Amino acid sequence: KNITIPINGEDPLSDTNVQNVIKEQENALGSSGRIIVRKSGTEPIVRIMVECLEVELANKTANQISDSIKSLINKNSVSFYRISDCIC
Repeated sequence: KNITIPINGEDPLSDTNVQNVIKEQENALGSSGRIIVRKSGTEPIVRIMVECLEVELANKTANQISDSIKSLINKNSVSFYRISDCIC
């Protein structure tokens, strides 16, 4: 399973929660497969690759990692505005 996530110059892989999710998924997968998660060197994206014999397990593992990265990106992109900044 391969997943590509666009990032805006952020480094979600340095986040402790994302690192923990990746470790948890590596432990769950054990020796039955492998996980590669890395930032692209040429594009503003993170690539997730999960390989194992069970397709459903590969999908679940990749999606868990993807969800943690997307959650972090969404959390960091939330903007707060004062009421006085809004045009009503």
